[in-house]
Amino acid sequence: LHITLRDVSLHDAGHYFLTAQYLTRDGSEHKVRTEVSTRSNAPTFKNRDFSFPVRAAGAVLDEAELQFGAFLVVRSEPNRRSADGEQQVATKGTAKLAGLASKQISDLAKGLVAGPVAQQVELAHPEGAIVGSLVADLRVEVAPGVPPL
Repeated sequence: LHITLRDVSLHDAGHYFLTAQYLTRDGSEHKVRTEVSTRSNAPTFKNRDFSFPVRAAGAVLDEAELQFGAFLVVRSEPNRRSADGEQQVATKGTAKLAGLASKQISDLAKGLVAGPVAQQVELAHPEGAIVGSLVADLRVEVAPGVPPL
């Protein structure tokens, strides 16, 4: 399963990174993330293309879940001045979950078998409010020697 994350829009400007996680019923998981963005409410990322191994049996994609997350990076130490009076920007930060969304692979399977899918994803804060959105371009590529789905 190939994923490209694009068209990210968040309500508040900040330094963000995105995660995509592939979780299966047997407990295996694969997690990837983007780099931290410049301060923006419409961040773009150089590292936005990811691949996950997907299992299929009898032309049915496995029972798995895709989770998308947006994390806001908050400075954990204030800006300081060096001994010579020059301001130094803090480089350490703490990541706070801004929004999360889950999609079941089985719900996307019919579309994925037919071809690429552009999936609109709404990101919700843990307390329930929608904090932003993104588009996840999804496509399945069958390994060489494996019959198509």
